[in-house]
Amino acid sequence: MSVHFTSYNNSLYEQVDKFWNLESFGTHADEESRLKTSVCNMSAPHNLSREDIRAFEMLQKTIRMSEGHYETGLLWRDENVKFTNNRSETVRGLSSLRRRFSRDPDLGKKVSNGD
Repeated sequence: MSVHFTSYNNSLYEQVDKFWNLESFGTHADEESRLKTSVCNMSAPHNLSREDIRAFEMLQKTIRMSEGHYETGLLWRDENVKFTNNRSETVRGLSSLRRRFSRDPDLGKKVSNGD
């Protein structure tokens, strides 16, 4: 006597379904509604770290279609990012570039033309 048993693994099915939903990005006519139904409604897999879960949730909250392109929020490690004021260094660098371009006008033309 031979017995064959096949079990249905819902988690595996969901993972494969999510894979193909993500793999087919950009191939559907109504991409924005597809994005909302596939990515934004997913729950984070259980085997992710806290940082990965936070990133996943941030992407779910901030992803959107804008002028044919996707935009998402920045995935900073810390939400309260503090940037230093480097205006004086930037102004010094700009002045240095201006002096260099005044000494070598061909270089300035190449840079402005993107050569």
